[in-house]
Amino acid sequence: MSAAPAAAAADDAMTAGVTQDQPITLVVSKDGALVDAKVMAAAPCRCAGRFRIESRSGSANNSVNTSSFGAIEEAGRVLSHVRFGGSDDWSIRLTVSIDGRDDYVITRSAGTGA
Repeated sequence: MSAAPAAAAADDAMTAGVTQDQPITLVVSKDGALVDAKVMAAAPCRCAGRFRIESRSGSANNSVNTSSFGAIEEAGRVLSHVRFGGSDDWSIRLTVSIDGRDDYVITRSAGTGA
């Protein structure tokens, strides 16, 4: 068996069960009055897609950020970093759209903790 087919087989094995997984995740922590939110790669994935981050702090401080991504080679990579705050009433919602899959949503808020 040559190296190229072996490498392709290893790639296929690495991504075989990913259709049920969520390769993008949201990690949220508090830093004083600020909420620190990172969109991170949770698992390798030979996939492409986009995500949308909606953050809210209080009743008047709202923001929306969108981005796209290609193949994810390793877990732990930060794809986006958002800091916001100034209110004890906050929430953040991450919507992930991966080509060929159903969207999924991750939410965090002051009520659920970081």
